[in-house]
Amino acid sequence: MTAKKYQFLLESFLDEKLSVSDFETRYLAVFKAEPQGMSPDIFKILDQLFADVDAYSPYCSPDQENSFRISEASLRKRASLALKELEKLLAKH
Repeated sequence: MTAKKYQFLLESFLDEKLSVSDFETRYLAVFKAEPQGMSPDIFKILDQLFADVDAYSPYCSPDQENSFRISEASLRKRASLALKELEKLLAKH
């Protein structure tokens, strides 16, 4: 998947065109299937988001979060930050 497609996936999630469940399923599947050769800068952003998506729990509220479980609100914040970082990198190329 190209960086632009990840950008579209993130935008769809943040614009609520994808449910959190659909985003979680798609992002994890796409990232796991990603072939080698991605830019290290882009990989760093997407790999951190992978960890965030993996830590998401639909049963976790913000006051129950820890290093291994985050709420939907936190996932949305982290996805937004990842999108901004990704857009900065894409603007350079």
